[in-house]
Amino acid sequence: MPREISSAPRMGAPDISELILDKFYRTLKERLKNDVLIISAGTSALVAAWKLAERGYKVTVLEEAGYLGGSLWVGESFVSHTIVTSPAERILEELGVEYEEVSAGVYWVNGPLLAAKLITRALEAGAWFLNFASVDDVLIERGRVAGLLVRWSPVQGPVGMRAKVVIDASGRDAVALRRLVERGLVDVRAFRRPGIELRGETGELIVENTMEVYPGLIVSGVTVAEMLGIAEIGPGVGPLLLSGEKAAMEASRLVEAERESL
Repeated sequence: MPREISSAPRMGAPDISELILDKFYRTLKERLKNDVLIISAGTSALVAAWKLAERGYKVTVLEEAGYLGGSLWVGESFVSHTIVTSPAERILEELGVEYEEVSAGVYWVNGPLLAAKLITRALEAGAWFLNFASVDDVLIERGRVAGLLVRWSPVQGPVGMRAKVVIDASGRDAVALRRLVERGLVDVRAFRRPGIELRGETGELIVENTMEVYPGLIVSGVTVAEMLGIAEIGPGVGPLLLSGEKAAMEASRLVEAERESL
């Protein structure tokens, strides 16, 4: 007797496209209001997204490229491994990423594995990522950053996305920070450091200066180095991991303060 085969509903390309677009636009609509918007999905941004989402905050990450993880995918000098310096290895342990000590307080870690773990933890915690998203401008309301104008296509007009806090982790582009500098709202000269004298301490400076530089705007990761005028960021990604962690702590504090003021 012929075996009965259960048949799944037949769907053509238009039906599948409708389902995908319907889900995307419903999610996008839900994400027009956030606790935290993060610009870029590099190392410090992924740590911040993971830590904040795990605490229950509504977090959306805007990435201009078509992939997440930034330079972690190619590692240090275009090889698969990168360097993490102490005390950032505790973040590796929290993620469950294996590492190898190659010198006192210096560790080899597989860059793609670290990227994959960070992305997974952020997604599992509830963070949402919008790829091919570029920031047109910064929304300012009542003397504080209140969100961003964002587009994810060259032909699509910008969409206003609100947030109680924005983290600029866009690296050398310093997208949101530059907009505020252009408007005369932030004077980066107050933060500048003579980079030639700081070769041994750039990592510490990045973590130390991960902060709110204008009400509602936090700078993190390589964006901090750009603000300070530092050409080098120190050894490996250790400072970036710690900067993302600090950005999450600062953003959490600001979101709670903003909620209390409403």
